[in-house]
Amino acid sequence: MKILFIRFSSLGDVALVTGVLRYFAYKSPDAHSIEFLTFREYTDIFDGADYIQKLWSVPRGISLADYTTFLRTLPRFDIIVDLHCNLRSRLARLLLKGKRLCYNKNPIARRSFVQFRLCRDRLTLHTVQRYALAFFPFFSLELPSVEELRPFIHPPSITVELNQVQSGKRVVIHPFASRAAKEWPYFPELVEFLKANNFSVHIIGIPHNITPLHPIPTPTIRELINVINGADLFITTDSGPMHIAVALGVNVAAIFGSTSKELGFYPIFSKCAVIEEDIPCRPCHIHGAKVCKRGDFACMRGLTLEKVKKFLALA
Repeated sequence: MKILFIRFSSLGDVALVTGVLRYFAYKSPDAHSIEFLTFREYTDIFDGADYIQKLWSVPRGISLADYTTFLRTLPRFDIIVDLHCNLRSRLARLLLKGKRLCYNKNPIARRSFVQFRLCRDRLTLHTVQRYALAFFPFFSLELPSVEELRPFIHPPSITVELNQVQSGKRVVIHPFASRAAKEWPYFPELVEFLKANNFSVHIIGIPHNITPLHPIPTPTIRELINVINGADLFITTDSGPMHIAVALGVNVAAIFGSTSKELGFYPIFSKCAVIEEDIPCRPCHIHGAKVCKRGDFACMRGLTLEKVKKFLALA
């Protein structure tokens, strides 16, 4: 049976698909041919993924006409599993022949919880479980534990050497995020503390608001994976690189502010820990707010440097 799975973006969402497909292939090793469609920039995530027989990709920003032409060149599939549910994936479901299955984003429950604190009982599943529920029932597969669906990226054969301080542990920090309210304001102070205590500290990511920090360049996903894989500890915001680190099995400490576990992207896997403040205005946005509506940024400013150091057993 030939199956096409679709997830175009973003970085973390694509990474979260890996463990679900890996588990599915493990449970039915000879019954299905698994193919995957994504943006070209994310194909490095699947290096070494022998459970995928064919990887299809399109460039981000492809025109609707070119995308339609591309879809018409694809072979026939028995099943199309849409794990994105956006315009591009819906168009693929429309033009490609085969049984169609779709991921439930649960948007009403998530928005109801963010705005009115309703529907909490409908937000108990992690995103990897929701991915699985899109197609596992069709194949009579029971939903396994979250850990069994943990994202997985094959570690690179060559890891970027980060340990410039031979006696110190290697700490990679991703202090940036797509939304300002997801960035912890005390990262610069934490970096200085770690360096002063003989840690080898390396910063990655694209700066948005924390200007004093200067990341090392990681222009491709493969280079990002190489650097993260070389860490003893990865300290991060709620972001795509967080999921990459989880998939590589690196120790992860994630600082959460305007988002929360109910939204489905919480790193609840082994070797992961979340640092957060329990305040009633969290979460304030499904994807993380651009500005704090309260004006005091309590979810992040309340997480003082001393609190984070104590959590990390560094105080």
